[in-house]
Amino acid sequence: MPPFQDSLRRSQPSVSPANSDCRSSRSNQIEEGQQWSQGREPDLTFSGSTLTMYDKDGNLAGQWEGVSGRPGYQDPRFQGEVGRGPIPEGDYIARQDRLQQRPTGLWEEFWQTFPRGSAWPGGQRAWGDWRVWLDPLPGANTLGRNGFSIHGGSYPGSGGCIDLCGRMPSFVESFRREGRDMLLRVKYPR
Repeated sequence: MPPFQDSLRRSQPSVSPANSDCRSSRSNQIEEGQQWSQGREPDLTFSGSTLTMYDKDGNLAGQWEGVSGRPGYQDPRFQGEVGRGPIPEGDYIARQDRLQQRPTGLWEEFWQTFPRGSAWPGGQRAWGDWRVWLDPLPGANTLGRNGFSIHGGSYPGSGGCIDLCGRMPSFVESFRREGRDMLLRVKYPR
């Protein structure tokens, strides 16, 4: 394996929206000492069809259409379906330091076509150019699932991540402009 590929593998979790959930080999837990108030209002909300961002004063900062789950499994009743269902309801943290941009060199583009050979299996079609990993708040019931992110891609649907497709660059611009970690609340309409 070329040295740069080895360092890329060490610096990014091995995941794929095509395999069970959008798994990460890295732990998806909140680090010790990280405090998030249980009564805090969310900075981001996801309803199953729309991701909404609020600025630090609670004002609307942006909205993006999105989906979670594979086609035919995007209904909330499939939340427990590993690799197919939508992200489970609950609170997650989207951290600035877990925002990643997909490598775009010729070798990386080739390597990403191999499901197990890349930190971005499926390449741009599966992930788009950006993703931000979501860490569940302690005590969140993720139904035994993990490795969730917000990402883009060429086609709607994921193994449980929030997929914004071509709207991801706009989200990234707003997320970076806010410049802070954000509490995401996933809640589906009843």
